[in-house]
Amino acid sequence: MALIDKFDEFQRNSAELTTKDIFTTLIQANQYVGEVYSISYETALVQINDFHRMQVGGIPSLSFLIATRVNPEEAIDYRTEDASALLLRVMDAAPLPNAFEAERVRVEAAQRASREDTYMHWDSQDMMDFQTHQLLSYAGVKCKVIGTFFLDQVSDSEVEDSLVLRFGSDI
Repeated sequence: MALIDKFDEFQRNSAELTTKDIFTTLIQANQYVGEVYSISYETALVQINDFHRMQVGGIPSLSFLIATRVNPEEAIDYRTEDASALLLRVMDAAPLPNAFEAERVRVEAAQRASREDTYMHWDSQDMMDFQTHQLLSYAGVKCKVIGTFFLDQVSDSEVEDSLVLRFGSDI
């Protein structure tokens, strides 16, 4: 279901949905891809792990990500600052702070692989130990911050404690 369709569904059924219901639908824990490690009003840098990227079938340019601190498995108070979700648009790859070290390790592994008589790739298990492979399994993506989804009480509702999902244009 498209994000816009979910937003419309939340608007229509807000009287029936709790904070946990809404965030559980919006935040799909099985589609976790990584962590925001730097954010400003315009951009967010996200660290992605190869394992999670493969689980979701890749993260193409211009796709959308949702960043949040909300754990849908726990009780959620919609009035707290952390009870929101940022909508991000993937724009491009971004170097991680350890990019120079990772590149050095790749070059050294490629040099070792080129000395072998067999057709061995630099990132094969025989050429690289687990810790090194783990170090190189992270990548960064630069995202545009589109805005924030948050919950608010419906002021003109006849149903007490009725919630609506709203979109704010900044973080």
